[in-house]
Amino acid sequence: MFRKQLLIIILILYLPLVACTASAPKSNSLVADNKPTILSKLPVAKQKNEDSPAKRTTAGILPSVPQDLLIRTAEYELKLWRTDDTIETVAENIYYADVLPNGSDLLVAQFIGEPSSASQDNLFILSPTDGTVQPLLQNQRLGSFALSPNGELLAYSIRDSLNINETIFVKPVNSEEPPREITRCFAQLCSGIVWHPSGDFFTFSNEEAVWQVLATTGDMTPLLTNQFSSSEIVTLGYTIYSWEENGRYAQLRKRINKRWLEALYDQQTGEVRELPQSVMNTTWPTFNYHLVGDNQLLVFDRAVSEAPALRLATFDFESEAFITELKTFELSSGTNGGGSPLVRFSDTTFGFSLTPAFETNDASFYRFDLATEQIEKVAEIPSQPEWADWLQTVAWLPNESGLFFSRADASYFVSFADQQIYPLNKSYIGGNVRAAHWLAPNS
Repeated sequence: MFRKQLLIIILILYLPLVACTASAPKSNSLVADNKPTILSKLPVAKQKNEDSPAKRTTAGILPSVPQDLLIRTAEYELKLWRTDDTIETVAENIYYADVLPNGSDLLVAQFIGEPSSASQDNLFILSPTDGTVQPLLQNQRLGSFALSPNGELLAYSIRDSLNINETIFVKPVNSEEPPREITRCFAQLCSGIVWHPSGDFFTFSNEEAVWQVLATTGDMTPLLTNQFSSSEIVTLGYTIYSWEENGRYAQLRKRINKRWLEALYDQQTGEVRELPQSVMNTTWPTFNYHLVGDNQLLVFDRAVSEAPALRLATFDFESEAFITELKTFELSSGTNGGGSPLVRFSDTTFGFSLTPAFETNDASFYRFDLATEQIEKVAEIPSQPEWADWLQTVAWLPNESGLFFSRADASYFVSFADQQIYPLNKSYIGGNVRAAHWLAPNS
């Protein structure tokens, strides 16, 4: 039982190394002429042997929420829980959906064809307010993809029919200009396409290096090369999975000698420094961190074999030690627990959750104010025998008034104002939610 639960929480909490990859299992797709299927424009499939209108209501049992919530389910459905307390299925066979910087439109990837490694995909921008679809790619074997920060360029990779080689392209979003081929990766994957916050370039990784590609010319230069000793068991080389907002530092990760190596890359100097085990337990990928100020990292380590920890690490690239000061904040959770990732509300306020032990399925949600170093419990979910599992997906409201969470059995909304937990009807959303994102107000 312990090993099964450990496997579940590792799978749930693992932060993907490769953004937006098309490697998930694929299911049959409802399509028309190989174009994206938006169910607000077409009849909605029946669910649980009952007629299912496009919009379902929870009969007013839930409090009003200030923003619409985008939900991607384990059944590859894309749903919207709206502020008027209705839940609408807007598309099916969706394996990726995220909110664009404008806070209202969505970047969506959809399976088409039969489920197989050679099946093809659609990529499009969806406006959930009116169902408008802007096709980006159709009938392509997508690998990685990412829109530039201003939304004007799309960088993406296409796999060949044997899934052996990949080719990276860049194309403008709002013109008929043909895509520009950047490079081909033979017998290896071009992984982790990530744009720099400036929009001047994007990065991707292969076995040789992490590469920088200029947006205007397509010119490629290596940012850093992957060098390994003969004693190292390398599962995955360096990959940039996130740039900090200031554009100077990038978060790197690689899998080596059966553990995760986390590092920070300084674009100004070209240096890479590894974060030591004292900052985060890299045996399991159950940690995340945010840059605060110019030289500090706030790290939340949701360890599954040790007590979870919240640490503030001061770093200096010119120092031999790199981490020059480390402060740990006491958490009230017991050992052998877990939790959801650290989310950021402002420059100094954050949120996170804790599940204290493997033997229980209770959870507590906390708000951390770095300026005052105060940790406040904002909600608590007691252990329930009918709940089958721990938290799977958590989406905090940006205004810190509540949150959405999902377990294997169902989904819920927590209101901090009245400290109530409101279940969402299983026939509307269900459990096993893979991702949830709040849209901008009035979008």
